[in-house]
Amino acid sequence: MTASLKYTSLLLLVITTLCVAFCPKQPQQQQKRRLTKLFGGYNSDPIMGSYWNRENSIPKDFSGKIIKQARIICLSDPEDANNNALYKGDDELPAEAKVLAVGSTIEQFDIEMLKAANPNVIFVSHPNSREPLAKLLELFPSVEWVHARSAGIDFITSPQLLSQARGVTLTNAKGCFSSTLAEYTLMACSYFAKDLPRLLKTRMQKIGIDTMF
Repeated sequence: MTASLKYTSLLLLVITTLCVAFCPKQPQQQQKRRLTKLFGGYNSDPIMGSYWNRENSIPKDFSGKIIKQARIICLSDPEDANNNALYKGDDELPAEAKVLAVGSTIEQFDIEMLKAANPNVIFVSHPNSREPLAKLLELFPSVEWVHARSAGIDFITSPQLLSQARGVTLTNAKGCFSSTLAEYTLMACSYFAKDLPRLLKTRMQKIGIDTMF
């Protein structure tokens, strides 16, 4: 493969990656509108197809009309430091959002207390959440929205979650890695276009170090 053809192929790869990363699709727009109707649209413009990303989101900007309370069950590790902002309490959350309980297994939840609180949101981040989530959906028909902290959702799918009759809205963290993936793609393009292995090999030879290149 000539250098010109290789560079053209890499350019097509980066364009494709950027399109996938940053171009929203129509079904996602419809899903976002539904969530906006349920819980209010913070820091987003679902009609224009604009979604959260790290470049233009404003930390703790919860401006927007509150449509409904979010009473949240966290199906996650109570010791997970990545969820600290969620666990700290109501001061870190938008108005009318409240974490009811945190746990990674059914046994860690006070079921009677939760039934009285009528939860409507489940936040999922624990890797072994499929069975506990299915059980929570059976116990709490009031749940309208399940959100996975990860981009992948294969670890939580179940008949209970995907039941059309149940009508639960499922969202994930799609987009949170888009910028990083785009940056990685550009780095890979430069790696081959500038023949970085050759540069590293030359550098190592100059300082007298054997290389694997």
